Amino acid sequence: MNVQNINLTKNWKMTATVAAKNVTMETRYITPDIAKEMLKFNGYNRPIVEGQVIQLSKQMKNGEWLFDGQPLRFGKDGRLLDGQHRLSAIIMSETTQEMVIMRGIDSSAFKVMDTGKLRSTSDIFQIEGIKNHSQAASISKLVYLHSNKLYFGIGRGQTPTNQQLVEFYLKQDGLDNYVSQSKALYNQFSKTLNPTTIGALFYLTAQKDVKQAEIFWSKLCTGLSLEGGSPMHYLREFLIENRMSQKKYPRAIIHYAIYYCWNAFRRGEKVTKIDLTKFRDFPELI
Repeated sequence: MNVQNINLTKNWKMTATVAAKNVTMETRYITPDIAKEMLKFNGYNRPIVEGQVIQLSKQMKNGEWLFDGQPLRFGKDGRLLDGQHRLSAIIMSETTQEMVIMRGIDSSAFKVMDTGKLRSTSDIFQIEGIKNHSQAASISKLVYLHSNKLYFGIGRGQTPTNQQLVEFYLKQDGLDNYVSQSKALYNQFSKTLNPTTIGALFYLTAQKDVKQAEIFWSKLCTGLSLEGGSPMHYLREFLIENRMSQKKYPRAIIHYAIYYCWNAFRRGEKVTKIDLTKFRDFPELI
């Protein structure tokens, strides 16, 4: 059976057909059944990346996947050269999507083809015209994770789509201000704490008290006007020691230490030690 003979007459429409140098192109609706048939011609393609399929499937289910004209490409021999992740996502999402189908491509072009790599979150932020798009994307993701209590990473099916992160970012009042401040505080802290952590957790603590958050992060990052035993003094020493150590703490422990010291600061308590064995019991910011 050749891909040319797949029955595409059910639940599809053809919007255009062109031919040039024996290459044909048409736009059709691809159902899960049609996607399964097309994937039978996926003989020599790269292995399926499950995470990429899950991401695309979520976008399709949520109505966030948009028709962008990127074709499903088949070689002269009928082999699928590009599109396996999109077809797999159609099957997983049980949706019907409009796709361009291009046939008759020289199969040797597979070696230089863009094989469907997803745009990064940073790419999408840039397309949306968001300033400091790379930093905004990473800070937005960390704020999203902590807002959803995903302190230790993301499980299967929990990864937000790029569009969800853009929408989340735009809904966070004033988050752009913390994005712009994060790099300056990072430099003031001698590059000890990464700007993503600074920007995200500065923003989250400011949701509890803006003025106290400014005091906390200013003293922590500059080291000015710090008293021995103060939460910022202890945390600063802890972070500097971690930076100098060959065996560094995981990100979750660093974030736990910041939460712990922020809460102590809010309560007016001194900090001389943190029991890091309890880091999986993340406290609520107060």
